[in-house]
Amino acid sequence: DGSQTGGGAGAINPSSPLLYFKRFPGMALRGHNDVTRQVVSQTECAGECLNMGELCLSFEYELMTSVCKLSKDNRTTAPEDFVDPGHGWVDYYEKFTETRRLEMADDILA
Repeated sequence: DGSQTGGGAGAINPSSPLLYFKRFPGMALRGHNDVTRQVVSQTECAGECLNMGELCLSFEYELMTSVCKLSKDNRTTAPEDFVDPGHGWVDYYEKFTETRRLEMADDILA
């Protein structure tokens, strides 16, 4: 149905680690930054989170500084800390369940 996120140069590669995450633009999980890393992109940050397995359920990516903040928590484990910081230059990414990721991959490849 053509509803994939992005398009053209912004299209997600079908093997991208970002397929494992749902993006929440402009949102953050306040106070749950367990590991902070300097990265080149959201894709690298997603890969770092996946490499941590169950120790990483979500991450924030700061667009202006390319800082990746990995967390063992998510909106479900810390709903009171899921906030809009108001500046718009951070995106929150939450790991999908396996079932949802496969549905997303099917949508993107269709």
